[in-house]
Amino acid sequence: MKVAIIRQEQTGSDGGAQAIIDLMLQALNRQEDISLSLICRKWESEQQVGEKVIIDPPYKGRKDKQTSFNRAVTKYLNNNPVDVIQSHERLEGCHIFRAGDGVHKVWLQHKARVSNTLQGWWLSKSPYHKALQLEEKRMFESPTLQRVICNSNMVRQEIIDHFKIDKEKVVVIYNGVNTDFFTPATSEQKIALRKKLAIPQNALVFIFSGSGFERKNLAATIKAFSKLDTNCYLMVVGRDKHQQRYERLAQKLGCEKRVLFLGAQKKERMPTIYQTADVLVLPTLYDPFPNVILEGLASGLPCITSTSCGARDIIPQANCGSVINATDTEALSAIMGDYQNAQKRMIESNNARETALDFTKEKMQNGLLTLYTELLNSKHEL
Repeated sequence: MKVAIIRQEQTGSDGGAQAIIDLMLQALNRQEDISLSLICRKWESEQQVGEKVIIDPPYKGRKDKQTSFNRAVTKYLNNNPVDVIQSHERLEGCHIFRAGDGVHKVWLQHKARVSNTLQGWWLSKSPYHKALQLEEKRMFESPTLQRVICNSNMVRQEIIDHFKIDKEKVVVIYNGVNTDFFTPATSEQKIALRKKLAIPQNALVFIFSGSGFERKNLAATIKAFSKLDTNCYLMVVGRDKHQQRYERLAQKLGCEKRVLFLGAQKKERMPTIYQTADVLVLPTLYDPFPNVILEGLASGLPCITSTSCGARDIIPQANCGSVINATDTEALSAIMGDYQNAQKRMIESNNARETALDFTKEKMQNGLLTLYTELLNSKHEL
């Protein structure tokens, strides 16, 4: 069986997206009866694939970048047919689509909530956003589409609500996390790690992790954090071309000495970064289910996130964190303040680790293999 995976780009900066696709490729590579090809513009991952096809048509602007790639991929597949097309891009005609970015229409709705009048107008008129929404609609409502892989129930329901699609086609396969790589810190480890960053041993330390600070809602995090006692610290991990704006915000609110901008970190360093902290805070404006939440849970960190994050599926039920409205800074500050209670932190830390142990990469891969087998056995449907 010939299977093609479509992903426009995969670079070292992709973080969670790269890790998930690598796991998918590993799962497919296990199948002796599958001939696997990867179609992309650029690929930096070391994960092995059967055949790598580079398709890099010229483009002008981000709208043309997506449409030119889709056109070129469609042309290539017409001349080189395969049995199963799995796309990680919004590509009409694919058989499997992984909705790792959620629903673009829903993201725009959340973004509009925090935009000013001019920004809101531009969002509604932008040719790029209009094109992406059209591609999304065509793909989800195409009779060719057999399955949509979501990493949260939130995104599954959004797809069912916004598109004419058989709900049986939309399945949830949660991401997996390496619970041997991400582990809770011992007391000795935490002492040593905080010493390196000159953080007081008795401080309550929050970690905010994720590139793209606007979408992850760093401004609200800093505003909420600024209202806490001076024995609290906030570590910010990730990159953003507008980082100086957030540094100035911390300075304006008088908490700049307690907000540590650590920049983007290599994967190998992330376990110790998590181990330095007590609580993960990520009140994202919109996120299907960020890997950093599973990594934080595996590291024994209670997680504070938003109602527009797919992790809302599990956090309240497992009592391993808190969920708030992304735009409610007062509620966020109050929740962050609650974690000054050591007993609360201890209980939720233990629950966090136990919860993460159920989200293994093996479980994710087995879910994928079951789905692939299902489709391959019903080849006549494709």
